[in-house]
Amino acid sequence: MSDRGGPAAVDTGAVDDSDQDLGEDETSSAENSNTSKAVNSDAVSSQGQPQYENEDLRLLTEKGVCSPLARTSKAAQLGGPEEQAPAMFAVPVSIKKQFAPPFVVRVGVISNLPTQIKATVAAYVLNQEQVAKLETWHPAYHAVTEPLAGAVVTQAIVCHNAVYRMPPLDGVQAPAPESHSGFADFTFSELKFMSSSRMKPRWLVFALTLPTDDVMFVQYTVPTIVMSRQCDQQGKALSLLRGQLPWRKRARAPDKPDRAASLPLSRPSASDSQSAQQAQQARSARQQAKHEQQQRVGPLEDDILDGEWPVNGPYTFERWRDTIERTCKYHHLIRSFDMEDMKMLAQVAGFFAPGTVGRAALETTPGAWQNFGNWFLSYLRLFRCHQQLWCMRNPTAICSFSVDRRKAEQLLFNQPVGTFILRPSLSLCGTMVISCVADGRIKHMALDANQLDSRSLEVWVRDVIEAQQLLDVGSGQRYAKCQVFLLHYRRFGVVMDLTKDALSQMFSAHLPADMLGPGC
Repeated sequence: MSDRGGPAAVDTGAVDDSDQDLGEDETSSAENSNTSKAVNSDAVSSQGQPQYENEDLRLLTEKGVCSPLARTSKAAQLGGPEEQAPAMFAVPVSIKKQFAPPFVVRVGVISNLPTQIKATVAAYVLNQEQVAKLETWHPAYHAVTEPLAGAVVTQAIVCHNAVYRMPPLDGVQAPAPESHSGFADFTFSELKFMSSSRMKPRWLVFALTLPTDDVMFVQYTVPTIVMSRQCDQQGKALSLLRGQLPWRKRARAPDKPDRAASLPLSRPSASDSQSAQQAQQARSARQQAKHEQQQRVGPLEDDILDGEWPVNGPYTFERWRDTIERTCKYHHLIRSFDMEDMKMLAQVAGFFAPGTVGRAALETTPGAWQNFGNWFLSYLRLFRCHQQLWCMRNPTAICSFSVDRRKAEQLLFNQPVGTFILRPSLSLCGTMVISCVADGRIKHMALDANQLDSRSLEVWVRDVIEAQQLLDVGSGQRYAKCQVFLLHYRRFGVVMDLTKDALSQMFSAHLPADMLGPGC
């Protein structure tokens, strides 16, 4: 396998629109973006170089030659065989999306006789654990958990009279002038991911299996994250990729000292010392003013712009209401809460006692404050992932917090069989409840965070056989669920449908009454 241009020929335009920081120092970093290895089977010389038992056939790379017919047990380090790699791979990619430009892997062969070889190069997806044990990885034992489409390319390599000219190889004798050589470019134009990586980095490995069952493979060391759809976690995926990029982990070269260390040292003047002292006094004054304002009205808005629930006091009702408004604005949830919602949320936070109608308490306990924050943020993240459903009106796809278990049963009373509503649980974090009229009674099925992470909320609703008509709690009208939920779901893979018997066992009517809690 060989490389004329390597990743230095990568089109960087795909990176510029997504994240400028990912494209810095791309030319120099691309030198370390590929790792190729030859995995054979028996012996190796004391110098670590393969001992050729048959000189008739060799595979070439830019920085080494290995004989697939040699029986070696130690992997030989080879140069980067990437002919072309798309820059869009360095940012989060979507499933079922092809790469432009495509990956191109070049394989070169030198033979003592004219020959034609039929070679197959296949692409594989590796996780972080497999990359860490790359020396022991083999395609024959690779378990495909995240499939690829267009991952296999087969092509014939013809060795003719003209020698395939390559740059000089370090430590390797140049091929004889009378040798026959040839190469072929394996273009993966149809390559695309078929499943999400669930916010985990993934690497590509291209492997060439030889007739002797020996394997040569190359790892493209720039990772990516595969996302099932363009959702709100694009920024999180980018930040995860920044920590995985190889050129961010390289030590500075000895001939490139740190910029700060190369600056000449000089004694600061009196004016410089006075300016620094004034700047320090100004910072101290700002911090003191900020602290005094916190004591009067609670934390400044900048303290909760990260979307997290504040931990420190005061735990007052006014600050609680203001924090709810700011966190909703941070998560870009445009659907507002009405008075009934705020009253129910205040009851969960401990400002209202259950069943009371008086004014809210002025302050809650630190434990109740933090428990409510964790519970509330779990739903903000859930609603943000299902923004289209949460913001849908006419009909309302997801009920607000004012609909608890008791009110859900009141709304579904006297409704025909198959009528259901979708509501958040008031006792469990990040849990959605499907309340449905089935078998002459009202049943409740809770979907926790793990279930909603493995399958979309719309998929769960689709597969509930008893739930047929969505009740709009605002207008009282019923809508077929296929007109509400399936409009915003794109089915990327085959999902095994649940049977009616297995699904019925998930409803709380078949379980102990205390499993879902009193407010679920």
